[in-house]
Amino acid sequence: MVFTKTYTDGTTPTIAIIGAGISGLCAAVQLQRQLNITSYQIFEMESDIGGTWYNNNYPGCACDNLSHLYHYSFAPNYEWTKRYASQEEIHAYLKSTARTYNIYDKISFNKRINQMRWDQEHSKWELQWEDLKSGAKGTFVAAVVFHGAGAFAKPKIPKEFSAFTGPKWHSAQWRRADDITGKTVGIVGCSASAVQIITGITNTVKTLHIYGRSPVHIVPSPNTPYSDFRRWLFRRVPLFHWLYCLLCYYAQDFTFPIYCKLTWYSLLHRTIATAFLRWNLYRQVPDPELRKKLTPGRPLGSRRTVISTEYYTAVQQKNVAYHKAHIAEIQGTTITLEDGSKQHLDVLIMATGFDMSLNFPVGFWTGRGDIDMATFWSQSAGTYFGACAPNAPNFYMGWGPRSGSRK
Repeated sequence: MVFTKTYTDGTTPTIAIIGAGISGLCAAVQLQRQLNITSYQIFEMESDIGGTWYNNNYPGCACDNLSHLYHYSFAPNYEWTKRYASQEEIHAYLKSTARTYNIYDKISFNKRINQMRWDQEHSKWELQWEDLKSGAKGTFVAAVVFHGAGAFAKPKIPKEFSAFTGPKWHSAQWRRADDITGKTVGIVGCSASAVQIITGITNTVKTLHIYGRSPVHIVPSPNTPYSDFRRWLFRRVPLFHWLYCLLCYYAQDFTFPIYCKLTWYSLLHRTIATAFLRWNLYRQVPDPELRKKLTPGRPLGSRRTVISTEYYTAVQQKNVAYHKAHIAEIQGTTITLEDGSKQHLDVLIMATGFDMSLNFPVGFWTGRGDIDMATFWSQSAGTYFGACAPNAPNFYMGWGPRSGSRK
């Protein structure tokens, strides 16, 4: 039985959810399912739901987590077509889930929250919002705020690339209207997004220059498709789907010791995995000079590993050049490296990641006692990426656990 959570006077709390990505949608659905609360409002900057799976739509964009571990427990998806779902599939799944639970009716699109302030007298949050299309502004008062904007909301763009005068964009701001077919393209970065973009555009561009100073470990895990029969079993045989998900979970969980502290079992896992990945690199890249450039300089587990069976093949194509030297200068559309080489580009793509810090500007979030949370958390967050800090009543971060302690 589901009970509606109310105040002593019989009213339900007004809740503000910031962001209509995976966390924001989950919060909204669970408010309805578990608490029978519909007195919430979602504020979304973009014109559709999805968060990172709406913004990141570059060629080859896909999840590097197994598809059947990448859906809500209350809304299992039996129709994934591959082991690693594409951006299009994930976005379609999120939209379908939102429609199933009538979440669209509770979303204010193109609305940005400019400021949040805790009203001590009334024990409420005051959110100042702005309509990014009309410019209209207003105030929303809430008893509880759930911040689900996510850690991949703000692209990290190094200032040095502002000197490039040709067409340029970040991987999370892909310009599909700009055709790169037959052009000389440069891509900065060699981690997850960069690897997917490289494998997705190599066959369409004239020349591809890769600027990768810190190569990562590449895990060869084939993205095999699911047959119609397999998907029929997922739909019609619940035990089959449950067992498959359980198998996926423990297979994924088996790799976690690689990222643990240096104990005998993590060292054993790391040694075996490193030997296998180095063998795979040696087997696929016969050129010793290129192989040296692609060899990670950091130990396995210190950075995110990347799943791809096509990357090593892509970087060996004749129209691809891999540069490990640092960028010394950018003038116009020409990039000069420290080794003296120069590349003239038509387009520059920056797969330079995201600003993962709690980058709240001063004045954006004011907590109890008029304490500015950006200043309060400037030394260190209360928990991993923050949560319900002592001076942030009824405020929850969508990507971290709830905790009232500071360590």
